[in-house]
Amino acid sequence: METHWKEFEKLVARIEETLLPTGAIIKSPDRVRDLVTGKKREVDATIKHKIGTTNFLIALECRKRIHKQNITWIEQLVSKKKNIGADKIIAVATKGFSNEATKYASINGIELRTINEISP
Repeated sequence: METHWKEFEKLVARIEETLLPTGAIIKSPDRVRDLVTGKKREVDATIKHKIGTTNFLIALECRKRIHKQNITWIEQLVSKKKNIGADKIIAVATKGFSNEATKYASINGIELRTINEISP
């Protein structure tokens, strides 16, 4: 039996999959090579798409918690985005984000979502 947070990650991936353009591929979970260490890191879900001759990597990270997510998680995602070479990271949290987390994410190019915002 899967844990509740794994089910949440898969739900987010399924919702995103219904909204993808033709040719985009979503995988959940996925492992992406860290550009610093060379080792593979787990990502809750990835979306890979090629536009013209350019490959794009979007990473989705999910949190199913009872409280709003704080700036610490967003700081970790900023570092992860750089280290895995993602073009974008989308953070999805069931309870939303603190004001500080929202501001930091905006400044650092992390998109924030709640499950209600991604439901088609």
